[in-house]
Amino acid sequence: YGIEHTQALTDLAKTNVKHLDDDDDLRRDLHLDDDDDSETTKTPRVHFLKADGWKGLKDAAPFDAIHVGAAARSVPDALVDQLAKGGRLIIPLGEPNAPQYLVQVDKLQDNSLKGSRLFGVRSSELVGKDP
Repeated sequence: YGIEHTQALTDLAKTNVKHLDDDDDLRRDLHLDDDDDSETTKTPRVHFLKADGWKGLKDAAPFDAIHVGAAARSVPDALVDQLAKGGRLIIPLGEPNAPQYLVQVDKLQDNSLKGSRLFGVRSSELVGKDP
């Protein structure tokens, strides 16, 4: 799944994926030649939609992996809740215009969490409902 906060970015993501002209096998596997003008491009492996990244996709959970491409001030509880046991969340954390770090959060089999700071990054701000 890919979540974008504007329809323009959602459309751009769909267009970028559909431009995988050099890999016919991947296009076929992802059904990228199917026309779909709905809000969500429904394929076996790739879905793009306009939504709030802070909320994730509760109806599609649980997820084995969640990657967030924009920095949040804190780890969104909704995303942690949507991780499967044994799942991993990768997210940049930090204030805008301040030091930020890529953080890994693992949900263990007993539902406890293990977090680790991986390295410094610079990311745009996660837009949506900031708790």
